[in-house]
Amino acid sequence: MASSDSTIIVAGGGGSAPFIATVPAKETGSKNWTSRIWLFLFNTILIFVSICVLVSGAIALKFVKVDDAADAGTTPSGLNAVSVAVGIRGIAITAIVMGCFFFATSIAGCIGGITRNNGMLSFFIGALILNVLFLTVYGSYSIFIYNKRMNAWKAVDASMWKTASDADKDLAQWAFGCCGFADYSDNPYTGAPLSDGESVNLCATKDVGSVLPGCKAAGASYWFGLLRNWAIIFPVGDLLLLITIGAAYHARRTYAGSSIVISADQQPLMKSR
Repeated sequence: MASSDSTIIVAGGGGSAPFIATVPAKETGSKNWTSRIWLFLFNTILIFVSICVLVSGAIALKFVKVDDAADAGTTPSGLNAVSVAVGIRGIAITAIVMGCFFFATSIAGCIGGITRNNGMLSFFIGALILNVLFLTVYGSYSIFIYNKRMNAWKAVDASMWKTASDADKDLAQWAFGCCGFADYSDNPYTGAPLSDGESVNLCATKDVGSVLPGCKAAGASYWFGLLRNWAIIFPVGDLLLLITIGAAYHARRTYAGSSIVISADQQPLMKSR
């Protein structure tokens, strides 16, 4: 029971079994301000982050299409337009899904923390548990995949780059922010933009392209950066989520009630308020 404004009737009578009645529950404990402040601050930040993640994912998804990249065909392992595009597209789709889910979750947590609504907080706790499981599984999978792609890119040599299609070179240069293989002088693609969402080929201008790194180093750095980020994000994220789960549980309203046992030989009693 969540309220003390109830009418309680306790009656005695014939028979040997006693009657049991419960006094209306009353809220116990403090207002748990520490937990509530944590929930408000955490979820306020999460709302902002989820919007940024959602927008970033939508922009990335608009710029990269697997079908367009697939038209370029397949080149030697590690220099594959589809592989690069799928890597970027997968990140974009994940960002959109996580952004939406975290936004809804953070709204529930923020409202629940302020009002101490047990139903809202229970939903929030359940959602965070799912987030912990998802982040752990997806984080581990991402580390495995990005490590595999980083090693595949490191296996690309100058001859593989030289025989790659213009579309593959252009997509790699655009995705990694580079020109040429070792540097700008090493077989860059300098023609018109071929990748979906690319408006200007920076490598077409020597003054700009010559200051960009070579794709050999830039590609390895790109995949290593994703690998490193996930190696940090998912354990730290799990820790913050677990702390927040504890705060949400602590912020819930708690109630205490007591039972009155009436013997059969006692007189009937009615108490109302």
